[in-house]
Amino acid sequence: MSEFLNKNQLKKIGFFKIGKGCKISNKISCYKVKASLGDNVRIDDHVCLKGKISLKSNIHIARGCTLSGGNKGIFVDSYTNLSNYVQIFSMSDDYFMPFIPGGALSNANRNKFAKIHNKKVYIGKAVLVGAFSIILPGSILNNFSSTAAYSVIYRTIKEGFYHSNLYKKISLKRRNLKQMKMMYNKVSKLKK
Repeated sequence: MSEFLNKNQLKKIGFFKIGKGCKISNKISCYKVKASLGDNVRIDDHVCLKGKISLKSNIHIARGCTLSGGNKGIFVDSYTNLSNYVQIFSMSDDYFMPFIPGGALSNANRNKFAKIHNKKVYIGKAVLVGAFSIILPGSILNNFSSTAAYSVIYRTIKEGFYHSNLYKKISLKRRNLKQMKMMYNKVSKLKK
């Protein structure tokens, strides 16, 4: 038995587009997946995929990540890496206001008693997301940006910026965007 799922197995799970050279572990968990894969996507063991997900080419999703796309979805562009245990949510309960958690309610009662934030998550080209980071609904990580391990992302990270919110201090530092773009253009022209 192969350690990776084949195209037929991926289609049965809910992948409607599958590129060339994809290596998807047979130890992933999928729930109501509607997903597309570009070329050379690698998804490691114990990754959980839910809902609408679009992955472009040359992406690595490391062990233990969760991509919960719901109905709005998660879009991840090419040459992006999600380090171990990154958690991405396009839907989340409101943790501040006095509502009942939506997961504990029927669909009929969810609209009355819960408040769910439901927004698409966008992750651009050549983005590096540090281990154990959490990306919340509506977040945008623009091209060539990166986040430190344990970051909580709930807004837009500008193109080419590094984000860290360790120790309750948010640090935004500019990365060398010109150099990143040159490297990206070189690697994207390589023959696969």
